[in-house]
Amino acid sequence: MRFDDIAPPIIKTKNKRAKNRVSFPFSKCTDFFERIFYEGVNAMKQLNDIETRVLELISHNADRPTSCEYIANIVGITERTTKKVINSLILKGVPILGGRGVDGKKSGYYIPRTEEERQDGLRSFTNQIKEMIKRQKALEAIDLTTWRNEEDE
Repeated sequence: MRFDDIAPPIIKTKNKRAKNRVSFPFSKCTDFFERIFYEGVNAMKQLNDIETRVLELISHNADRPTSCEYIANIVGITERTTKKVINSLILKGVPILGGRGVDGKKSGYYIPRTEEERQDGLRSFTNQIKEMIKRQKALEAIDLTTWRNEEDE
């Protein structure tokens, strides 16, 4: 069963804060919440309202991840806040991975259905961590008093 098969449809509405926003019919989510609950969310720590709304929108299909921009627009939060909420969900036990949009794949967030999908997502994440560590070491090695002089040479 796919996420898209059980999630309620999205409705396009007008919103005071933004023109032509789309909204998610949260009042029609009974089946959706029950299925999510029985598929593992019951084991997680208590989710707040925004975490619940973000979780409802995350795809269960690695080939069709949900973009950060889409989640932010539907929930009515910034992309930065969306990323913080997703981090909070991960720390509470939700296995959310992010696709980087390489090799013809769409970028966005998804919940892996198989160990292979998890490993693919973790591989991308691990590579990002390695690059960040290289950047950190390079920054730590730069002499702050002489770097401009070296640039002029």
